[in-house]
Amino acid sequence: MNPEVAYTILGAVVAVELGIHLFSVIVIVPIFERRLPFNVTPVEPLESVERLLIPTSNGLTLRGSLHMPSAEPLGLVIFCPEFQGTHWTAMDYCEGLLETGFAVLAFDFRGQGESDDMPGYEPLHWCTEHEISDVQSVVRFIRSRPGFTEISIGLMGISRGANAALAVAADDASVKCVVADSAFTTDTLMVLYSARWVRHSTPRWFYLPEWHLYISCRLARFVSEMRRAVRHPRLERSVAGLRQRSVLLIAGARDSYVPPENSRRIQKWIGGNSRVWDVPGARHNSARQTNRQEYDKRTADLFLNMVPLHQLPAPVSVSAADIRTSSAAR
Repeated sequence: MNPEVAYTILGAVVAVELGIHLFSVIVIVPIFERRLPFNVTPVEPLESVERLLIPTSNGLTLRGSLHMPSAEPLGLVIFCPEFQGTHWTAMDYCEGLLETGFAVLAFDFRGQGESDDMPGYEPLHWCTEHEISDVQSVVRFIRSRPGFTEISIGLMGISRGANAALAVAADDASVKCVVADSAFTTDTLMVLYSARWVRHSTPRWFYLPEWHLYISCRLARFVSEMRRAVRHPRLERSVAGLRQRSVLLIAGARDSYVPPENSRRIQKWIGGNSRVWDVPGARHNSARQTNRQEYDKRTADLFLNMVPLHQLPAPVSVSAADIRTSSAAR
């Protein structure tokens, strides 16, 4: 082939590639930055719990609450609410943990609920370094509080809160266990929705491979990060740090926002003692509403892994020993 012809063809291919990526970025960025209409049911404040004021590393104040069991707590679970949720929704998910004997610390992320707003930052349903920093601030706060300096700590998060919980636990070995309900990774979910848009908005013969969509989505995410002055964590890379911890990923089988395959991909990246519970009939963030008894049992069993056997009541310690033996055998 004539070199000039080859260069012409190569130049045309490069120009088409750049054009597709540029067009994709223009289309994806506004969709990526759109606030989704999540309907979080308001919960009335409880007068019987302790209110908390939690300082962050950049001078903001997060507000939360501490729910204590009737006896000495077996451990502490930090609850990270979903986007537009508040610390008062904790008992919608953690009631079974409190009944089992765990203390539950719930808080509002910055710009959400009762916590301070951060000037120039508009929270979205995508997890950023700000949500991760908030969880880290909560861990530091409770670790400095008398009576909680040596207690075992686990994290439980819902949707965006689950992503922040996974990111913090992957980087903090003092976090023993994680429950992530409706978790997702930014890149994976962006590619999934982009692929759906391509299928519904282009001719049947038009095809873009997944790697091509990944490039366009990463470019779009980078542009959005520059526009909004934020950084989105790459959970795909970091969650491998959870390999030695107990992790339960909860996925609603009818979740139209975050399909169950997202949880299965995260479980594959973590490996180790992680596992996925697909909840039949459950939609986004509604696994406990769908099967309350099983939800409470599975979450309590997971967090019992962080409690030394000699600190457990006799009936619970026998059950916990069976669970740990079974896990070790796997």
